[in-house]
Amino acid sequence: LGDLVGRIEEKVKADPSNIGNQILLAQTYSELGRNDDGIAVLRKIPAGKPETSRAHIVLASLLAKTSQPDAISEAFKLLDTASKADAAQKGYAELYRGKIYVGQGKSDVAIKPWDAALKKLPVTDNARSQIEDELSKAKMKN
Repeated sequence: LGDLVGRIEEKVKADPSNIGNQILLAQTYSELGRNDDGIAVLRKIPAGKPETSRAHIVLASLLAKTSQPDAISEAFKLLDTASKADAAQKGYAELYRGKIYVGQGKSDVAIKPWDAALKKLPVTDNARSQIEDELSKAKMKN
């Protein structure tokens, strides 16, 4: 990942309008333990771009890793905003909403929204299998 991050940074510098590369850079920073750097990248993404909702989902996931109450509150708001703005992100918003609850030790709170999401999400939604896996794990804990 160390070599990869340099190449992604160069791509972001070469084409700052490519939101996908910025999201990838933020995720890579987080994987390298540079969560704050990832958050900083995502906070610079302007609103109103087609990829903004996806960036909000990723930002929420990085904020949740901090476990700070203000960051958790912001993460929930970002998930709400993303799922309202882009129906394609609804599954991922619900996935990460539940993951935040699990991270807070509230697996039982995550179960209900995940069950509800599975009833509403189309079978083709990419988040569906991840929600099913997380739901299975959460139910085993309870």
